[in-house]
Amino acid sequence: MSKQATHDSVIYYSKEDSCWIAHSLITDQIGTGNSITESLADLMRAIQQILAIAINDRDVEVLRSAPAEIQDIAKRAKHLPGEIYEVAYKMVHGNWPQEFTVVEKENGDKEPLVTQLPEFEYALA
Repeated sequence: MSKQATHDSVIYYSKEDSCWIAHSLITDQIGTGNSITESLADLMRAIQQILAIAINDRDVEVLRSAPAEIQDIAKRAKHLPGEIYEVAYKMVHGNWPQEFTVVEKENGDKEPLVTQLPEFEYALA
């Protein structure tokens, strides 16, 4: 049996790690990067990897809520512009030209952003 799940994530700047972190709210997976786009693309890859592993190993827990402090960040986050999501998606799926570098306008106070990743299908044990 399988189920479709929408996938909310929050992207925030970690002063401690000096990078952007994209954090899935329903899988508790993270992606990191020097930019919002890079961190989101890294998260998409991480989710693909955990889903691929879970296909062969039923003991792998795909759905796991992010910690409360991450959920709180998501509640006060602004929505991510769709264009940033589209570029990250293309980077992950090989549709973004390698010769193009993503240069983002500085997010002044590094406010958190929230986005919804596409639905994915997962098997229920």
